[in-house]
Amino acid sequence: KIFNPEQITNPPTVRTPIEYFEDYFKDDFFESAAVYTNMYSVLKNGISMDTNKEELQRFFGINLIMGCIRYPRLRLYWQKQYSFSAIVQCMPRDRFLNLRNCFHLVDTASKTPQVNNKLWKVQPIINQVRNVCLNLPRDQRSFSIDEQMIPFLGRAPVKQYVKNKPRPVGLKNFVLTASCGLVLDFIVYQGETTNFVHKELGLGPAVVLTLVQTLPVDSFVYFDRYFNTIPLLEELKKQKIEGTGTIQTNRVKGIPFVKPTALKKGESIEHVSDSGIVVVEWKDNNKVVMASTCTGRHPLQTVKRWSKEEKARVDISCPSIVKNYNSSMGGVDICDQQMEAYRTWFKTKKWTWKTTVHFLDLAVVNAWFLYVRDAKANKLRRKNTLELLAFRLSVAERLLDVPLPSKKRSRAVLSASEEEENEDDTVQSCRSKFYNPPKRLPSERKRLDATSHWPCFDDLKTARKS
Repeated sequence: KIFNPEQITNPPTVRTPIEYFEDYFKDDFFESAAVYTNMYSVLKNGISMDTNKEELQRFFGINLIMGCIRYPRLRLYWQKQYSFSAIVQCMPRDRFLNLRNCFHLVDTASKTPQVNNKLWKVQPIINQVRNVCLNLPRDQRSFSIDEQMIPFLGRAPVKQYVKNKPRPVGLKNFVLTASCGLVLDFIVYQGETTNFVHKELGLGPAVVLTLVQTLPVDSFVYFDRYFNTIPLLEELKKQKIEGTGTIQTNRVKGIPFVKPTALKKGESIEHVSDSGIVVVEWKDNNKVVMASTCTGRHPLQTVKRWSKEEKARVDISCPSIVKNYNSSMGGVDICDQQMEAYRTWFKTKKWTWKTTVHFLDLAVVNAWFLYVRDAKANKLRRKNTLELLAFRLSVAERLLDVPLPSKKRSRAVLSASEEEENEDDTVQSCRSKFYNPPKRLPSERKRLDATSHWPCFDDLKTARKS
């Protein structure tokens, strides 16, 4: 069934940024991570970190802020001269570093490594984000498939090198997106053990046929020459899914391709097979070869190109297949561009943590895409729509506002150093008796949740009755 926007009578309401984020990371994820982090800290240090769901939410919020406001070194956020108050007031430096070092999503002590799953240490967060992506509506018709890199330079079980990528080294992630950049599905590559369908057709076709399983019929899928083959297009046609992409000439048999010098700029040639597969040659600055199940050379369109003879941009002929490909293929690149703008980026030797923050960033970007979609559906003015930076900072602020459970301790169990700290605090409070620096207002969600924000009553000699 083809999606018709006019059929929507009640567009989805525009929610707060934290509500979009909580679709991807619910409380049970943080509760499970807290349990395994405490277990690993006992195994590593002999003592539990005693962390909890609320503290890990604050921990994630700090990482989101660090992606927006970058310091060249991690410790500068807590250094006295350059400290960032929102982070310093939320968590001590050593506590943050210990959480990052001990953060775990599975029990590595009792669980034996899985031979067929090299990513078992981070599988919970992969499943968490992917399950939400799979439940997103496929209400558009154009989709794109491409590679995405999880950047990491250290030792990892499945590290790859992809030439011409901005960050060429790391874990490889095959992603299915809408044309706007919204991630709908992904598969992290693990080598031969990766669970693909139709492996007999090769790696590229197997990736495409696996990712399109959740798409409705009559969808249009775009991919580059790394994936495209004639057998892939024939299989997609059997599944009633239209495929288009660039293709390597050595993957097409029985077509006498002309030399690049035989075509003038803007000229094109079309070849049609008995099965209905269309192959088009087009001369731009270089020769481009494309294959499709649904689009060919006609109707011809025009594009602007620079002319050396006329020293100006002129119109040249362009096949329809090229025009459609260029307008629909960039979904994964859009997602990468948004993630790279505020990526959580600090050196670490643990590929598990690098993978975790990658999917944290991906979830925030995907949540923002959904927010923008709902804002457009409700005809919210552009100036009233949050950009990604404001959206991400809003999520971080709400995560930092999570109240920590109170810990009751008796005076008798305090150490000498803790007593000295308490005395120092008392002295400091006396010094600031007549100066109370202004504090930022609590968020509306915190102010109205009936648990986090209660008025405090105190006997002040300088107070006035209004």
